[in-house]
Amino acid sequence: RNVEKLIQDDDDDDDVGDDEEKRERRASNVSKLVQKAVVEELVNLLEPSRKPYTMKRGKPNVILFVGLQGSGKTTSIAKYANYY
Repeated sequence: RNVEKLIQDDDDDDDVGDDEEKRERRASNVSKLVQKAVVEELVNLLEPSRKPYTMKRGKPNVILFVGLQGSGKTTSIAKYANYY
């Protein structure tokens, strides 16, 4: 969105008189804008936007457990399997 406009403005300003400092500032601005857009999209993905999944007892449920080694995935899976 904003990145496209900034890049378009950058293309429009590519006159023969541009100095290196202006180019570096524009590149830095584009970099910051891309970083901000990525962060916003990741936040949107992680924010709960709908009702969480409710597991059903006695029926198959598919759940993905993710974590580092030793973080208790297997223990948690065993507890869930025992309960549901």
